[in-house]
Amino acid sequence: MTTTPVPRLWIWWQSITPSARASCWRWLEYQTGALSQPVAPTGDYPLGNVDYNYAGFYLQLIWAANILNVGYYGWRSGSLTELNHPDGTLERPDPWQTAGTIAFQYYFSLNSPMFEYTRATGPDGMAHVYRTLFGNHLPRM
Repeated sequence: MTTTPVPRLWIWWQSITPSARASCWRWLEYQTGALSQPVAPTGDYPLGNVDYNYAGFYLQLIWAANILNVGYYGWRSGSLTELNHPDGTLERPDPWQTAGTIAFQYYFSLNSPMFEYTRATGPDGMAHVYRTLFGNHLPRM
């Protein structure tokens, strides 16, 4: 018996923590505007991976989930110690970062030029989207 792709994605979705789900929603909104736009993302490559093996929104999500998993578990296991950017820049992540944070940094380091990586991982990128969607969760000092 074979399973269809949607149940596999649903099982994966149910296996991650609520904070990881919130991060995924934040990332999806940042990448495509999928939560705030009145129409669904269109085109075969909404996440920017132009590869016919990953054409369509669902397969783009599978592609991205694989990268996020490599980043997350690579950081947790200690096998991921540096990020190699497309321009050849080598970055060593802050060792105090969580595996979830490094997973998204890893994703953007592979798929974005340095200026976009810096924006996405900085206060005007995914952090801004998080504050817009869920409010500021950090207390003011």
